[in-house]
Amino acid sequence: LIIFTSGTTAHPKAVIHSRNTLGTGLGDFAAHVGFVEGERVLTDQLMVGIPALISGAHWMLPPAGLDPGASPARYLDLLPGADVLFAVPGRSRSTQSAAAAKTADGNRSRPRIGP
Repeated sequence: LIIFTSGTTAHPKAVIHSRNTLGTGLGDFAAHVGFVEGERVLTDQLMVGIPALISGAHWMLPPAGLDPGASPARYLDLLPGADVLFAVPGRSRSTQSAAAAKTADGNRSRPRIGP
């Protein structure tokens, strides 16, 4: 299986996985992140969504093309339905800033945000 990375830490690249390497990596991530059964995890990242499912959580996919870094105010509409938001750090910070501004206005629906 070949998975293409997003280039979060460097240039995007293709990563070749066997069933064993993919299963072990996803299982380890699920065991260490602390997703809770029934929790709703908002992310567009395969390597987070599948571990959420492994843990018994629900994977909430944002609409295609909705980037939390580019349009954090639009992304906030999804947050009341989520228990956890998982995005790359720059996008998480944009969403956190927009959520903080909204919370300052009296709206307190904020999920746990993971980088």
